[in-house]
Amino acid sequence: MDELCKITSSKRIFASDYVSEGVPFYRGREITEKYKGNLDVSTELFIAEEKFSEIERKFGAPKLGDLLLTSVGTLGSVYVVKPGDRFYFKDGNLTWFRNFLELDSRFLYYWLGSP
Repeated sequence: MDELCKITSSKRIFASDYVSEGVPFYRGREITEKYKGNLDVSTELFIAEEKFSEIERKFGAPKLGDLLLTSVGTLGSVYVVKPGDRFYFKDGNLTWFRNFLELDSRFLYYWLGSP
């Protein structure tokens, strides 16, 4: 699989980085909600725009076509990042598949979501 895409996670965000509004910060719960078709997730956590911009510049952030897989709690919820999505996520709770080569993330989405 590592020949077809990069498999990673996010940069660690600490509770002290949470703010009352800003860029949504997803955990497995929010990705599971998106997996089930809920467009407006019950996000309770945010990080500052400045923090997000710094992380995005240094380490990257989820972008169109990337795939996230829940790895803690409700296992196996998959989500392909859609146009207009802008968020960051909890390390260890989600596995991040990105930089796809010769593999469409939608194929991986259907494969991981199948019995």
